[in-house]
This record gives sequence, C-alpha cells and structure tokens, in this order.
Amino acid sequence: MATIEHESASVHAEARIQKVLESKETELNLSELDIETLPESLSKASGLKWLNLSGNNLASLPDWLGTMSGLQTINLLGNQLTMLPDSFAGLVNLQWLSLSNNELAALPKWLGSLASLQTLNLSYNRLSDLPESFATLAQLQTLYLVGNSLAKLPDSFGNLSSLQSANLSYNHLAGLPKSFGALAGLKTLTLSHNLLTALPESINGLTGLKTLWIDGNQLATLPDSIGGLTSLETLWLEDNRLTSLPASMANLAHLQMLNLSENRLKVLPEWIGGLTALQTLNLAKNQLGTLPPQLQDLKLRHLYLHENQGLGLTDEIVHAHADVPSILDYFFRLFPSGSKHR
Repeated sequence: MATIEHESASVHAEARIQKVLESKETELNLSELDIETLPESLSKASGLKWLNLSGNNLASLPDWLGTMSGLQTINLLGNQLTMLPDSFAGLVNLQWLSLSNNELAALPKWLGSLASLQTLNLSYNRLSDLPESFATLAQLQTLYLVGNSLAKLPDSFGNLSSLQSANLSYNHLAGLPKSFGALAGLKTLTLSHNLLTALPESINGLTGLKTLWIDGNQLATLPDSIGGLTSLETLWLEDNRLTSLPASMANLAHLQMLNLSENRLKVLPEWIGGLTALQTLNLAKNQLGTLPPQLQDLKLRHLYLHENQGLGLTDEIVHAHADVPSILDYFFRLFPSGSKHR
C-alpha cells in the first residue's frame, strides 16, 4: 500500500512538473504530495522563481536543486530535513526561505552567502546555536526562530542591519549580546518564553522598535535604558519577576499597550499618569496594595486589576464596574488616598 501511495505521489509531482516545463510558468506547487524524493525532471525547470515543497516527506535534497539560481522563493516547511546541500549556497537570488518544522540541528556556514535573502523561517527545528556567518545576511528583514533550543545568539547578531522583525520565542536564551542594540531598524521583537534574567543596556539603540514581547521570562528588573525605546507602542512583560519599574519608562510617550500582569509589583509609580497615549494597561495578578491617583489622568480603554488582593477589589466588584472610569471612580471614592491601608 505504501509503495502504491508513493508511486501515486510521484505521478502527481511529475504531472505538475511537466505542465510547468511545457508552459514555462515560473511558479510550481508540489506541496502536500507526501513525496520522499524530488523528481530529477524538476532540474530542467530553470525558469522557476517560486517553489512550494511544504508538507512532504523529504529527508534530504538533491545537489542539483542548488543550481536553480533563478529561484526567489522556496517553501520547505513541514518536511524531515536534517541538513541542506552545500550547493544551496548558489541560490544567490533567493529572497524568501522557509525551513520551519524540520529536523535541522545545525546550520551550514555558507548560509550567510545567501546575499539576497529577506525572509527566513527556521522555527521548530532543533537548533542550539547559530553560526557567526549568520550575521552576514545583510538584506534579511524578517526572521523566525521560534521553538528551537537556542541558548545564546552570536555576538555578531547586531550586524543584521536590515532586520525589521524577529521572533525568537520559545528558546532557551538567558541573555542577549550587546550588539543587539545596533538593530536600529527593528520594529517588532518577540522574545517570549525564554530564560532571560536581564536585558542589555544597549537596548536603547532599538530606536525604531514599536512592539516588544518579553513575556514568560525571568526578569526581576529592567534597565534604565529601556526608556530610550521612544517609538514603542506595545510592551508585553507578562509573567516575569518584576518588583519595580524604572523611572525612565516615563519617556515612552507613544506607548499604547502595557502588559505587566503576573509579576510581583506592589506599587505602581506616579509617572504612569504621564503615558498619555496609553489605551490598555494590564496589572492583573500582581501584589498591588495601592494605585496612584494619576491613573485617572489617562484615557484608558481597558484596565485589568483582578487578582491583586491588596487593592480590596473582588472579582465581582471589578466585573460590576466594567468600564475604566467606573472602576477607578469606585476605588478612589472608597480609598481616597489610593490605598485601603491608609
């Protein structure tokens, strides 16, 4: 039965390849065919620019695939690849490459020679480190490394000067290299669910950053330099170990969403009232016993205060005062000083 299914998959693949060869189309979709090897006839499709090989059973790739230098997009998501052929270094026009959901344990040094690469997806492999040559991908704009086993990033990571979006969540990162601050063009950074205990002071170099996710780490403090992220609009710090916030965060004038839930905050600083762009503030599951009156100066659309027992606000009270002005009015009428303990 397996042999018949394999032969059927090969027949379907050959039919699609022949159609492309006859029509001279530049796109070929061989996804979800369960093929285990690539038909050699594919090597004749020298005009291909777009190739989808996702959702197959490919454990290796033929050397000749690397000679198809016209390719600009290759999708290899969801195969069983453990390595890439050295000939891939010849794909000098490749702009988009997905190797997500494979079995890659290491990346070749030549990866940095893919000079035209703009988007690279390496999520859900078995990578534990990146080669130093990785940082020579000068045109790389979007990077996905979700769900690997990365414990550190190369010191040269900051050389990815074109990088605009990076998702490094669900790894084992305990820190970031100082060079990270050189990524001035970065707009979105996701570091969720790692082992970070600190952020580098150089983080203030990320002057273009608009969205930062650092939830699910082990941060007990934030560097003063975080106040230099003056373009930041979304900051997600849920599920860390924060007991205080640096005063420099008062400079985050464009911040619209701030998630501080599941930390160890006992006091919210008064400068919070100066974040006039703030629309959503999540303070749930902390240890707050007081709120600053300056909260009332904000035009919040959403405010989450549940599971802060020290505030004296039961879940029933919070739900009964669904809108922000209502719950704050209730709290400060009940506790004019901002705390039930005064």
